[in-house]
Amino acid sequence: MVVCWERPEHDGGSRINTYIIERRDKTGLRWVKCNKRTVTDLRFKVSGLTPGHEYEFRVFAENNAGLSQPSPSSPFYKAIDTIFQPGPPGNPRVLDTTKSSITLAWNKPVYDGGSEITGYVVETCLPEEDEWTIQTPKKGWTATSFTITNLKENQEYKINICATNCEGVGEPAAVPGTPKAEDRLLAPEVELGAELRKVVCIRACSTLRLFVPIKGRPAPDVKWSREHGESLDKANIEITPSFTTLQVENVDRFDGGKYIVTVENASGSKSAFVNVRVLDTPGAPQNLTVKEVTRDSVSLVWDAPLIDGGSRIRNYIVEKRESARKAYSTVCASCHKSSWKIGDLEEGKMYFFRVLAENEYGIGLPVETLEPIKVSEKPLPPGKVSLVEVTGTSITLSWEKPDHDGGSRITGYIVEMQGKGSDKWTQVMVVKSNEAVVTGLTQGEEYMFRISATNEKGVSDPHDLKIDIPFSAYNNLHLVIKEAFVFDKPGPPTAPIKMEEITSDSVILSWNPPEYDGGCAINNYIVEKRDTSTTNWQIVSATVARTTVKAARLKTGSEYQFRIAAENRYGKSSALLSETVIAQYPYEVPSQPRSVTVQSATKESMVIVWDTPSNDGGSKILGYHVELKERNSLLWVKQNKQIIPETRYKAVALEEGIEYEFRVYAENIVGLSKASKVSDLQVARDPCDRPGKPEAVIVTRNAVTLRWTKPEYDGGIKITGYVVEKKKGEGRWMKASFTNIIETEFVVTGLTEDQIYEFRVIARNSAGVFSLPSDSTGEKEWVITNPQVESCEYVVSHLKPGVYYFFRVSAVNCKGKGEDIKMYQPVQAKDILGLFNNMNNKSKNKNKNSRSDS
Repeated sequence: MVVCWERPEHDGGSRINTYIIERRDKTGLRWVKCNKRTVTDLRFKVSGLTPGHEYEFRVFAENNAGLSQPSPSSPFYKAIDTIFQPGPPGNPRVLDTTKSSITLAWNKPVYDGGSEITGYVVETCLPEEDEWTIQTPKKGWTATSFTITNLKENQEYKINICATNCEGVGEPAAVPGTPKAEDRLLAPEVELGAELRKVVCIRACSTLRLFVPIKGRPAPDVKWSREHGESLDKANIEITPSFTTLQVENVDRFDGGKYIVTVENASGSKSAFVNVRVLDTPGAPQNLTVKEVTRDSVSLVWDAPLIDGGSRIRNYIVEKRESARKAYSTVCASCHKSSWKIGDLEEGKMYFFRVLAENEYGIGLPVETLEPIKVSEKPLPPGKVSLVEVTGTSITLSWEKPDHDGGSRITGYIVEMQGKGSDKWTQVMVVKSNEAVVTGLTQGEEYMFRISATNEKGVSDPHDLKIDIPFSAYNNLHLVIKEAFVFDKPGPPTAPIKMEEITSDSVILSWNPPEYDGGCAINNYIVEKRDTSTTNWQIVSATVARTTVKAARLKTGSEYQFRIAAENRYGKSSALLSETVIAQYPYEVPSQPRSVTVQSATKESMVIVWDTPSNDGGSKILGYHVELKERNSLLWVKQNKQIIPETRYKAVALEEGIEYEFRVYAENIVGLSKASKVSDLQVARDPCDRPGKPEAVIVTRNAVTLRWTKPEYDGGIKITGYVVEKKKGEGRWMKASFTNIIETEFVVTGLTEDQIYEFRVIARNSAGVFSLPSDSTGEKEWVITNPQVESCEYVVSHLKPGVYYFFRVSAVNCKGKGEDIKMYQPVQAKDILGLFNNMNNKSKNKNKNSRSDS
């Protein structure tokens, strides 16, 4: 409430400094001060009132002389908010119209008048009149939308909307323009939900249901279709003016793909699609082709299935069956390529082949060869060709059968002829026997002949024969052969093909020359390579002059086969095949580095050391790589930019107080090893100084009491304990304490009598940082107390009280010093005089206490 008053009629001769306002609840007796600060104005807003309570107020004036008497009390006022009529509704608009109705919508008023909105009133009026008619029900309307019905077709209306509260009807808001009651044409719309806008995944044998809301006026026609025109006979389709559904029961892999819904009316058309992925086994692979057939193998190639079943193809299964059998047998159950060479087939037999794809849901449909494949190949060239007879116009040739018929019967031989100076070969005849008579030759000409064998798979390579015939006439009818030279292409290079210096991308090949050179010098060798995952041969080099070559640019990890052919002026020999070889180093990666430890640490750096791997993989270790990770991080960060040749590394730019751990990789020519075991966590802090050198203050036959001094510098953090280590002779250092030592003294037990030990101490602070070890005690140094003593007793002086000592004695004569005899138990040096004085003092004090008691 805001309380107002007037100034006092008399200010008492001094300026009014402030006013004090008090209130009293009608239900109470006590006046309560309302203002805490100075009030100089003649009005004050009182806060902190309880809604619904009635209050009265009074005011005091104050000047330098003090407080005035209170003003007369005000009437009682009730603490309630003032209520007004609400403001106009916001954004009145027309949502839809028909020939007999108009649908409106609006927003709540920005100002509700201080009271809750109780409803709305919608009024209509003809444009040329001023009489308004209320359309909302008498009981009221609380929604922010309303449909006015029973209107005249094509009639325009003025429309007002008012909000009401407990104070009454508020200011009206007019709907823009004069809406007309008429049918509105709406272009069709398809409203795909969020799930349908993604890929719809469904398991095989389930029911697919697509629910699609639609809009449009007049109600649109709906049509469902598939992307590639597949049939929808399995689908159950329902269509209403507001939605359409498509349902397919017991779906399989063929029901996947795009489903297109098209809605159309007089205002236009609209299409949308839903991608459906059926999680099923894959379809059949495509385009199964026989790439190559030999006497004992068949090479197949194929394409991936069009339908993958909603999951990545894991592998293919290749199967075969003899044409006389009905059951297939598996050749390869995990083929990861789209080609496969099926070997170990029986020559001359007929086979069917098929390929199946497999994904995570199982094995899909097969694709198989349409016709049986006969395992055979074109024959080898005919054998040795002999010159049987020569006349002036004819020549008789004979030859041997091919060494191999390719697995199929030889059907005939093709005899071809080429005249000297011509590049064209002319087929002379086809014969079925191993002999042919070529007639119609020109006397005195030089000819070349070649013979090829044929079977159902094709024509063999030809066997060439050059005949250079010097002759003389005899009765002008017969020819007498003086000399005949037979030239031919060479035989294949001599096996084996040796493969040496195999690396990740190259191999050196070597072989022996052919045993038969064809009657003339070998011009060059042709070297080809083939990735065993394909059937395509690629030329490595076609101009190799020697019997060795380096095959480079191989793909690391791939398996290759090579073939080499010799070539002379009359042609190329058959090829010599190599064994398969994998392009990789004949070594392994090294084993992991061992014993990674933090040797020393500061607040900015740490020195890490490790041992070399137990196995270098057969290749020299090139160096190491170091990674670090903060304790609360998941990310390993590589530290070195260049390979580390040594087994130590200094990590810098660390953050003080953070705990780090390290791991190391070894590298050889093959690659990186596995990561080493992770080092212990180490805090990046400056180390504390070493403790003082320990001293043995008490020695017994199986225990030693050590004492040392604290480090001069504790690294800025309190020393929390010590670790004691021991060493036997030339042995290694071992822990002598297995609990945290707080004091600078410790008794080492469990020692062996007559065994020499060394001890050292390591300090640790509260940050977990260890110091370097202290100096070790070392072996005991014997001190000569007197060079020689003639008697058999001696008093050793200048000993430290409380310290234990060992003593030994040796005899000396003119020949030198004899063997020592020593004490097995140490003796503690004691101050006898001081002890006696202490005893006397204790006795005197005891007597004095006794007298005072009596």
